Amino acid sequence: MNKKIIVGLVIGLGTLIVLVVISSIFPKSSEVVANNQKADKVEVFLFHATKRCITCITIGKLAGETVNEYFQPELRNGQIKFREINRDGCKTIS
Repeated sequence: MNKKIIVGLVIGLGTLIVLVVISSIFPKSSEVVANNQKADKVEVFLFHATKRCITCITIGKLAGETVNEYFQPELRNGQIKFREINRDGCKTIS
């Protein structure tokens, strides 16, 4: 057989095996819907490093502003909690 055909078959078979494994790991959409449950509490975590670029700082600022602006009642009654966590020192900032 031609080497190109053999390589193509090996790559195709490998891809098929990967797809079968992935499809068996992740739940089907109907399974996700069937297990849909309401949470009593939601915790929003912002993980970051000690040194942050301007984009990371902006994303953190916008995430906090979004939670504060759109979920104020839930924040007040404790249903939602927003926390920033420095992954370098594993210290909670807020």
